[in-house]
Formats: sequence, structure tokens, C-alpha cells
Amino acid sequence: MKILLKALETLLTLALALFLFSCSEKKGVTPLSQPHWQPVNSGLTNAQVYALAVNANGDVFAGTLGGGVFRSTDNGDTWIQINTGLTDNDVLSLVINDSGHIFVGTTQKGGVFRSTDNGASWTQTGLDSIKIYALAVEKQKGAIFAGTAFSRGYVFRSTNNGDDWTQIDSGLTGAYLYALAFNNLGYAFAGISSGVSGGGVFRSTDYGTNWVHVGLAGSYISSFAINDNKDIFVGVGAGVFRSIDNGANWTQINTGLTGTGVRSLTVNSKGHIFAGTGDAGVFRSTDNGANWTQINSGLTSTNVMCLAANANGQVFAGTSGGIFRSK
Repeated sequence: MKILLKALETLLTLALALFLFSCSEKKGVTPLSQPHWQPVNSGLTNAQVYALAVNANGDVFAGTLGGGVFRSTDNGDTWIQINTGLTDNDVLSLVINDSGHIFVGTTQKGGVFRSTDNGASWTQTGLDSIKIYALAVEKQKGAIFAGTAFSRGYVFRSTNNGDDWTQIDSGLTGAYLYALAFNNLGYAFAGISSGVSGGGVFRSTDYGTNWVHVGLAGSYISSFAINDNKDIFVGVGAGVFRSIDNGANWTQINTGLTGTGVRSLTVNSKGHIFAGTGDAGVFRSTDNGANWTQINSGLTSTNVMCLAANANGQVFAGTSGGIFRSK
């Protein structure tokens, strides 16, 4: 009898092992729950990460509050501080153009800095004493756009790699410009939080010379993301809105999104949309924003301030507690 029971126990163990193995081979199912995120902070001496960007070679750059800029050449495994020439270590925004030149926007002490050697050194290029909340690159002509507060001029444009800047704010209203983006038609979009009046999303079809209000007045707009279909996603205090007609109409798309204060958005190479919130971590949509799923396993800091994706579809999340990379 004991021999029979032992044999049955062995068979059940083998059956369970085979079942778990078969589950692991099925798409989207794993034998054990695996964390979606892993912390990647080796060498990162400042945990307040406000800006992230990935260049064409896969190098990742992080702008921090108080620690300046850090670079990783191994997909986030290790970081080195790269602040030579950077006289303001409070970095609020970061963008990389098609030539690989890096631009960072800082607080009122520094304005915009540029690096043409992958971050080895930095040069102050203008807008000093102006806090730069947002930076964006127009792909067709290569211009750099910088966003700031209404009292300092809203938007500035440089057509010579940051050497000179021109104020371009005709038609803009509101308080603070926190978000800038371009679609592949060359249209510019500016997100301005409301002050006493105004604010919302503004669009320019003439390279920023003139701006037209296209919706979401009174919203606290913090981020844009635009996919390959030119659909525009806007992160606001009330969640996410989407436009499929260049901003003419907007639809709120919050199904499953429990953290409504969306601070950052990105689209990865698979077309998945990621939303970083200030209180509930990261949400992902695989159906163009129709539904959202919270993906916080392994994310020990849910105060997400920025997101960036690499060419392989991996996403980096910059938080108040460092940087995390998706698996």
C-alpha cells in the first residue's frame, strides 16, 4: 500500500511539473508571477528623475533634479554622471535630435544646454534665467522647440541647433507650457496648463509661428505621445485624452486607468501606450488607449515623472525613487 501511495505521489508531482511547464510555453502565462519592472540604478547618485531619452545607439540619458545628467551605455544596467560644462544640475527636460545632439532644459539658473559628443561635455546655448519645462525636435527641418511659462514667453524656436532662439507665442494662452510634440506631418502641439484663463492644447501648422487652440481648455496638461498613425494622446490631471484627427476632436479614454494624474506618456515599438501617473504607477494599453492595465509589479516607486522606450520595446520609467526598466 505504501509503495502504491508513493507511486501516486510521484505521478502527481510529475503531472504538476508538466502542467506548469506547458503554461510557461503559452503566450502571456508564466509558471510563477514575475515582476514587470526591475530597478536599474547602479551609479545613479540622484533618484529624482525628471527626464529620459534614448538615442539611436540605444544609449539612455536621464535628467535629474540636483544631479544633472546620467548616461547608460548598457541599457540601464550601469550609469555614469556626465556634467562637464553643465552649470545647472536641475534638469527638467531632455531631447535628442537626429544628429545625436542632446539638449537639456534646466531651471532658471541655466536655460538650455547642448552636447554634441554624447554627453561628454555641455555648452550653454541660450535662454538662460528661463525655466525650460519641455523640449521637442521637429524632424523635417530639425528645429528645436523649448517651452516655458507665460511670463517668460511660452515657446522659443531654434533653427540653428540651439545657437539662437526666437520667441513664437502668437495665439497661446494659459499659465505653464509643460508639453511639446510634433507629428510626422510637421504639426506642432503645445500643452499649456490653465491659469486665470486659457490653457489646453494648441496646434501650429506653420512651424510655430501661429498657434490655434484645439481643445481641453482648463486642463492641467503634462505630456503628449503620438503613434505611427498620427493619433495624439494627452496626459492630463483627469487621465488621458485621444485625438485621431490632429486635435480637432478629443475623447477621454480612462477605462481601467485608476490613477488619473497622468504625468508622462510614451509609445513603444509595438505600438503599446504607457501612462505614468503621480500616485498609481504605470498603466499600459495594447488597444490604442481603449483599455488600460496597471503594471506595477516590481515598481517600488509609483510616483512616475517620465517614460521612454528603446528600439526593442522596453520601457524606462523615471520616478522619485530612481529608474526602472520593463522586462
